[in-house]
Amino acid sequence: MNNQKALVLVAVIAWCGVLLQLYISLSNAVLDGRGVINGLVRYFAYFTILTNIFVVLVATAPSLFRQSKLGQWFSTPVVMGCAVTAILFVGLAYHVLLRHVWHPEGLQLVADYLLHYITPASLVLFWIAFPPRQSLHKLDPVRWTIYPLGYFVYVLIRGLLGDTYPYYFINVSQIGYSQTIINALALCMVYVILGSLVFALTKYRQAQQLCVMTNPVTRFTA
Repeated sequence: MNNQKALVLVAVIAWCGVLLQLYISLSNAVLDGRGVINGLVRYFAYFTILTNIFVVLVATAPSLFRQSKLGQWFSTPVVMGCAVTAILFVGLAYHVLLRHVWHPEGLQLVADYLLHYITPASLVLFWIAFPPRQSLHKLDPVRWTIYPLGYFVYVLIRGLLGDTYPYYFINVSQIGYSQTIINALALCMVYVILGSLVFALTKYRQAQQLCVMTNPVTRFTA
């Protein structure tokens, strides 16, 4: 399987998770009497959803808009590396912080596995199998934190307007601003560590690919 087909497979998996969760969220909102708009607002409040949508864009845009600036931008190593780090963070944070407080069943269980395990695994495996040819910068793992920090600001603003927070560990109403900021900074440090691991793994795989390309014996046996 070449990289284009593999990326299409990642896109299909990510689309399935995002659309299934959208269907579940809107259905529950209508059944509870909250309405579609409220269901959409809550749907887009979660880092998991936004990051899976990020993966959808990274995996879909290069194929659908290959010649456009948008497609080229989403296929750059910096953007894809950010997506890999973010979705890896989603899987880890869910497994460590949320799995014990959330016990989904039925379709919600399927959606949860798609969003938190299968999509992260598929994109990470794609990144390992097909590392970018262009190099990442050593400061990229730090730059990638703009995404989660931007989300944190969004959560705080959303909380000020509606007094609702998507996650208990950044719920200002329950734990206060001080603890919320401490938790956010701790998570940001974990994010940087994951980004650094992605950076190191990328360098390692690029070196392997270069070795295969420059060594005829290695290329033949590989």
